[in-house]
Amino acid sequence: MPSGNAASAIKVLLLISKYTGNSPLLNHMALDISPVYEAKVCYLSGVPDGKNTLDGLGRAIYLDCDGRLAGSGIKTLFALVRLLKKERPEILHCHRHKPTVYGAIAARLAGVPHVISHVHGLNRTRSLGRKITNRFIFGAVDKVIAVSDGVNKDVLRTNTAIPPGKVVTVHNGIDVDRVAAVSAGRDEVRERLGLKKDAVVFGTVGRLAQTKGQVYLLEAFSVTLKNLPGSVLLIAGDGPLMGELARKAEDLGITPSVRFLGHRQDVLEIMRAFDVFVFPSLAEGLPLALLEAMASGVIVVASNVGGIPDVLGNGLYGRLVPPRDAGSLAAAMTDAALLSAEEKRKTAEAARLRVLGEFTKEVMCKALTDVYGELPGSDAQGG
Repeated sequence: MPSGNAASAIKVLLLISKYTGNSPLLNHMALDISPVYEAKVCYLSGVPDGKNTLDGLGRAIYLDCDGRLAGSGIKTLFALVRLLKKERPEILHCHRHKPTVYGAIAARLAGVPHVISHVHGLNRTRSLGRKITNRFIFGAVDKVIAVSDGVNKDVLRTNTAIPPGKVVTVHNGIDVDRVAAVSAGRDEVRERLGLKKDAVVFGTVGRLAQTKGQVYLLEAFSVTLKNLPGSVLLIAGDGPLMGELARKAEDLGITPSVRFLGHRQDVLEIMRAFDVFVFPSLAEGLPLALLEAMASGVIVVASNVGGIPDVLGNGLYGRLVPPRDAGSLAAAMTDAALLSAEEKRKTAEAARLRVLGEFTKEVMCKALTDVYGELPGSDAQGG
């Protein structure tokens, strides 16, 4: 087995569509993998912003910093081929559809031995064109990684030509030490946010987009507010639906009780102010915000979609509700908020231990190491 030093480590290149900001998940995959492997991340587009952890470590490659490849698939493809010939990775690990398409073709042209496709969400094979493309592209990769069992089943259901053994589940993982390092307590965070210490606080975190289901959360909260007067809903995140959701809150007459916090860098601290974390998504692979809330000791109400049941043990570690069902969501929110202090403590602790046991960056990276090590006929097997 290779020793893991710079001269003998097996090279892995993680291929990403676009740089959109520092990503803890990618950082873990690149930096916390077994030392048998040396990983870098290549972004097909996007420019550095000085905030990427990988930059200072020489682990980030921006294929199109100056925009010269914009709009040209052929130029992008051959720029990637040149990069692969220069970097000579043993494994090209492509995240999401577009990088898999470019990566599978470029790897063949550049002689890269192994290609992996990583699927992060549900319903990614939505059209006939995507089905046809996937038939060829998935046939050219060694493994397809799904972030949850729900995504795994979705990939196999919508791509019937894939042998089931080619698709493996590797759960996303978080840095639980980073969660534990948050020193601010519930009362301190609430004071900082201008919240009453005794208020019932519901909260959610995520991009403000249709698939995240926040409109149903607002409808549910309007009902919950009648049952729990004085309660507050905090929504952390930004996105295209910000204006629409603000208008929805106004139409429902709940604007004084809803706080849109926008994009925040202190989400882990904000979660300490929550009594109940609500995740009303319509489709999810395996959401990191859900893992962070559970690791923070917050009880959870979430939609029964995608990888969420995986995380919540089909309801053992949090309440599951049907998506798009504001009535069921409101009932679950009220029930969760009215649990006794002891019930809240037991529920939150069970959920926290669930994350610590199954959804850490260490568990994720060990699983990735196993996938890499099972690739046939190469040094990736460790000797």
